[in-house]
Amino acid sequence: MKKTHIIALVIVGIAVAIIASTFGDASTYVTFKSAKNNAKNGNNQDLHIVGSLLKDKKSNPLDLFFDDKASPMVLSFSMIDDDGNTEKVTFYDYAKPQEIERSEKVVVIGHYEGDVFKGTSILLKCPSKYENKEL
Repeated sequence: MKKTHIIALVIVGIAVAIIASTFGDASTYVTFKSAKNNAKNGNNQDLHIVGSLLKDKKSNPLDLFFDDKASPMVLSFSMIDDDGNTEKVTFYDYAKPQEIERSEKVVVIGHYEGDVFKGTSILLKCPSKYENKEL
């Protein structure tokens, strides 16, 4: 076998190993109900849940709580997923995102511990400043 063939096989092997390792870290988008069922079955991997904060008629978030004086810091809020399931999400040692009150959609990443959804990360979709505004 030529040296170029051996080098090509090594490069292909490394590429396959990198691709296979990224599939192990991939998480899926689920609802609160599916995440709760996963936890009951002993699966505690982090899952993505898409939804929005529960808000009042003036678009103020309901149940938003942040205590940065506690040890550990606590951030919690009520969220409704795309299937209409409502749950309280709690984060420990996580600072409150600046634009959480204005967010249209929220993606929380985490898992259930008992009956509490413990988040590890938040992704926010805020209203776009580039959308056309009515005059």
